[in-house]
Amino acid sequence: ILSKFNLLCFSILFETPPERVVDELISQDRDRFGCFTRAYIEITLEKQVLGLEHSWSAISMIMLTDRTFNEYWIEWLEKRLARHQDTDNDLELKILRYAADGIWLTAFTEVENLSETMQLKQELIQRSYQH
Repeated sequence: ILSKFNLLCFSILFETPPERVVDELISQDRDRFGCFTRAYIEITLEKQVLGLEHSWSAISMIMLTDRTFNEYWIEWLEKRLARHQDTDNDLELKILRYAADGIWLTAFTEVENLSETMQLKQELIQRSYQH
């Protein structure tokens, strides 16, 4: 059972800011197919997306170290994928999201080359338009 403190931290760090950012990125997308995947790639690999830089770093650390927060992340992702089933329920898009997670882990552990990360991010986003 989550303590009130954990619930408050999760709400502050996770539910509100990233949710708004994802929705904003989706609303700006010109193509419905893959719109959530592109937003996911963007928030996963961009260190300064729409003011998320500070909270996203905290969320990232918590996702790796706290089982409860990790479970909330999985629940959030499953709900978003269900919500975007018509636009993002595609094996290629799933592979792109997993690739973004792998690149993120490399970046998070500071073994990254920032230029290469941005190049890979752009490639993943470009591939998300192909259907």
